[in-house]
Amino acid sequence: MDGMKPWQIGLFIVAVVVLGGSLAFSFLGGSSVNLKDSHILIDVTNGDRFTFSTRGRRAMALPEKNPDSGEYTLLPIIENDDSWVIVPRAMGMLENMEYSSVVVNSQSGAVEYSDKAPRRARP
Repeated sequence: MDGMKPWQIGLFIVAVVVLGGSLAFSFLGGSSVNLKDSHILIDVTNGDRFTFSTRGRRAMALPEKNPDSGEYTLLPIIENDDSWVIVPRAMGMLENMEYSSVVVNSQSGAVEYSDKAPRRARP
């Protein structure tokens, strides 16, 4: 450090302080992202609802596999006002799926579901 100019020493000290502060913020503080641990899915062929756990696995492959029929007919739904609709990012998948128009409105994404409580799709 003998050959360094005073402004270079000051810049080096500032860099070390900023690096230390950012590491402390990353490991000790900061806000965490709260991801949902489960999603509600609907079978577009019959209106059965399932809960799908994403605990330990933070992603879903859409459409998901129905545990009863073994077919990939489950899409995520969300509550919109007083009705349930297929999430917008999954609406395009309806074009490639065979489903009953009684269960899903292809224009609005609104779904008619069975009165049974949602069952677990997988552990």
